[in-house]
Amino acid sequence: ICMLLSCILFISAMCGCGYNDTSDTPSLSNSWQEFELSLDNSKIKLPCKFSDIKALGWTINEDFSDEEKAGSLSANSITDNALCTVNKDYESYLFLTMANTSDSNMPYDECTVIGLQITVTDNPKKSPTLTLAGGITWGSDVNDVVAAYGAPLHEPTSVGINSTLCSYHTSNNDTMNLTIDNDKGLSYVYLKLSDNVLVTENTDV
Repeated sequence: ICMLLSCILFISAMCGCGYNDTSDTPSLSNSWQEFELSLDNSKIKLPCKFSDIKALGWTINEDFSDEEKAGSLSANSITDNALCTVNKDYESYLFLTMANTSDSNMPYDECTVIGLQITVTDNPKKSPTLTLAGGITWGSDVNDVVAAYGAPLHEPTSVGINSTLCSYHTSNNDTMNLTIDNDKGLSYVYLKLSDNVLVTENTDV
């Protein structure tokens, strides 16, 4: 009986709250609009400098494109999907949207990250642990997402064969898209601040 009870408690703990270990997750906002998340128990808040993400071990994949090989971003420009890898045995990649709001080329370390996207692999151990605002993590289901963030902009819609998309937007066009595998839970995260953040950044300089 004790063994059966232990199994039930273990399964209950795993259901509806994701399957990566979040015991050491730093404190995060409950609002997705704060654009806070945790990767491998390190807190990231957008916008940030690429150097902040690089400090966590993520580096630009130099084989990705000529632009990434150059190690800098052109003046007053944005690059989407800069491919990053980490020095661990991971199969997940981090895709960043980075911006240079200056009037000259800028090294990546100094560029501003205004968006990121990441997908969990079939083997979660080959992906970084992830926690979003409100405790959403790999494996969270649609009900968990709605409970944390409220109803999405549109009704959750089917994507692909076996997944559901929950899409959230602000009046400022900040965006969060979450793809939830109907069997395995949250599998893809897309966070993107509005390009208006660049106008604000230039104004503040």
